[in-house]
Amino acid sequence: MKAQIWKIHVTEGVLGAVHGFFREIFEYYIPELGLAVNIETFFLSDSDRYASNADTEFSYPAPELVETIDISDEWAEALKTMKSGHLAFNSFKEQVLQQNSEE
Repeated sequence: MKAQIWKIHVTEGVLGAVHGFFREIFEYYIPELGLAVNIETFFLSDSDRYASNADTEFSYPAPELVETIDISDEWAEALKTMKSGHLAFNSFKEQVLQQNSEE
């Protein structure tokens, strides 16, 4: 399984984005799983995340593809398990929120 390593820029919020305060982090994107993992979090994603930011209201530096690597079978299985757990948690959370809104 392949993973792309992207250099992206993150900020602590709107104020940081408005004033251009960004920090670089590296993010691993696994297209086959639609999963992105970085030092901050992991989440479901697609390749649109790495499109140019030129048309946005804030001037985020554009993401940069650093390299594409092979992931071992063990890591691929661990990431599949992580994705399954994430989907299950989100489903549970939606059910709880729906149940609470009905009360």
